[in-house]
Amino acid sequence: MSLPEKYRIVIELRIIEGLSLKDCAKILGKSTSSIKNIQYRAIIKLRELMKKEALRNE
Repeated sequence: MSLPEKYRIVIELRIIEGLSLKDCAKILGKSTSSIKNIQYRAIIKLRELMKKEALRNE
């Protein structure tokens, strides 16, 4: 829930639901390159958040 909404939506559509870039782009009204970019930034942000959480729990 710490991810910005646009990141969460793309992660949910692409990874959880398994939709293609083309399908995600159509649903969100964006280009496929925009979806790729958002997904890339979302994964980086998610990685950062998970590292912080892991350090907090040590």
